[in-house]
Amino acid sequence: MARYYPVTVDGVLNPHAAWYYPHPTFLARRIKNHVAFWNGVTVEGTLEKK
Repeated sequence: MARYYPVTVDGVLNPHAAWYYPHPTFLARRIKNHVAFWNGVTVEGTLEKK
């Protein structure tokens, strides 16, 4: 079962714009601790080297 986060940009709320699985199935275990965005969300930025 997925859990959702609302995303607010410039005062506009986009409910359920981000989602994740807190307890993914065994076959989907690689997505644990990841968040996906959708519903009109574009994620932009640069990668930082650690």
